Amino acid sequence: MSDARAFWARLAGDLAAAHGAALVVIGDRLGLYRALAESPATPGELARRTSTHERYLLEWLRHQEASGYVERRGDAYALSETQRQAFAAEGGPAFAVPAFQLAAGLARMRDTAVEAFRTGSGIDPAAYPADVHEAIARGSASLAETRLVGWLPPDVSARLADGGSGADLGCGRGGVVRALAAAFPSARWLGLDVDEPALDQARRVSAPLGDRVRFERGSSDALAGEWDLVTCIDALHDLPGAVDALRRIRAALRGGGCALVVEPCASGRPGPFVRLLAAISTLYCVPVGRAGGGEGLGALADEADLLRLLETAGFTRVRVVERLPLHVVVEARP
Repeated sequence: MSDARAFWARLAGDLAAAHGAALVVIGDRLGLYRALAESPATPGELARRTSTHERYLLEWLRHQEASGYVERRGDAYALSETQRQAFAAEGGPAFAVPAFQLAAGLARMRDTAVEAFRTGSGIDPAAYPADVHEAIARGSASLAETRLVGWLPPDVSARLADGGSGADLGCGRGGVVRALAAAFPSARWLGLDVDEPALDQARRVSAPLGDRVRFERGSSDALAGEWDLVTCIDALHDLPGAVDALRRIRAALRGGGCALVVEPCASGRPGPFVRLLAAISTLYCVPVGRAGGGEGLGALADEADLLRLLETAGFTRVRVVERLPLHVVVEARP
């Protein structure tokens, strides 16, 4: 294939993906994927089961089949196991819907982003539409519920099981805190964030956990006291003064405690993953970081740069726990 033909083929694929993000969100909201995960269905059967209109479903199903998101079985449509995990397994490690929801929400910020490009100003997180906040919360909750506890070192887990304490910096709607509180019911937990609407929702959803969980407005300077664990999940690059924040985290750790940092990382990732990170970074990470008074580190850090940040902040034992498709997980101790 010539360079020109390859370019236009790639461009067509990009346009198809861009237009299709909203259709994935629609399928999620209407319960279409969940219904297909239960059993295959013709368009008419799916319409009856989901209280939707058959004509729209037919077109939606044709798009989903062309995209490889559902499969055709005779006159019916169904989800393979891989498709089920991506589109119908809420909370699972491969659940991809929040990423589509994020794309749909960020596309609505283009006019605000144009102004930020011109002025260099940031964008307050509160200015983003509900889809963006919900997508971030759903993605964070999936990660926390399926992977987080397994990343903790055994000695820190033992402390938490015996009634220790932990804090989550940049807690958002509280998914990480709730996952940790469920895993370690004897420990006490603090969630910190500067987004008051997110904190309000975190408090409402977490109310059944009682006073062993609390959420407060604040950043790293609010980490008063000593903690066995401080987590910072996909939030460090949004903070003004990342090194200073890490120094405060280190100072807040009790002897033998650790920090668990999960950050987006472009180094060593295939091209499509880097493109995805770059788009999210441009439309969300850099603007939010600049709105908080920082330079806006963005989401395209190199793994070595992150490790150097931790070492500059005074952490002497830094270990990569796992490399995810878009992130790196690091355990850091003073």
